[in-house]
Amino acid sequence: MPIASAPVFCYSFRNSTTSHAMYETHQKEQFSLAYISAVAAKTGCNITRWAVDDDSVDCSLKYKMPGYPQVDMQVKCTQNLTDSDDCFKFVLTSIKNYNDLRDDNLCVSKILVVVGVPDNLDDWLEQDQEGLLLRRCAYWVNLKGEPATTNKTAITIDIPKENMFSPDALMSIMTTIAAERAA
Repeated sequence: MPIASAPVFCYSFRNSTTSHAMYETHQKEQFSLAYISAVAAKTGCNITRWAVDDDSVDCSLKYKMPGYPQVDMQVKCTQNLTDSDDCFKFVLTSIKNYNDLRDDNLCVSKILVVVGVPDNLDDWLEQDQEGLLLRRCAYWVNLKGEPATTNKTAITIDIPKENMFSPDALMSIMTTIAAERAA
């Protein structure tokens, strides 16, 4: 007996005026976590995502090495990384996040990771048989010990351009955390 074929649905996101099934803010969140996951996988880190973000932690990475280092991350995704000499300027729109990230009395290190993406959603990702390309780049900064702010809603963060969130950078972060724990 022949198998009935199911209808095939195809949807093109390019040049579409139809709204997407997900809000852009949610797409940014998922894209940035995919970026972090790719870097973590390459490095050999385990990633844990948190269902509730009470402590300004979107995900945690652990690495199996002496000291078992862990880093908690507040992850942001933006089309608005402002280029400024040796750093990028990023407007963090939550003073609570800033205060949580600058806390110098934590058992687990926390960093802010900002994934920069192109303005056009269709340019964020490209795929062919040779590979998958996630567009633009992520940068990280450790705000531990930064001064308090009198700002009520937002603060501009300087993120050094040299702090690209790459497998090598993640390994360096983990090695530093393990050394701090051993001291």
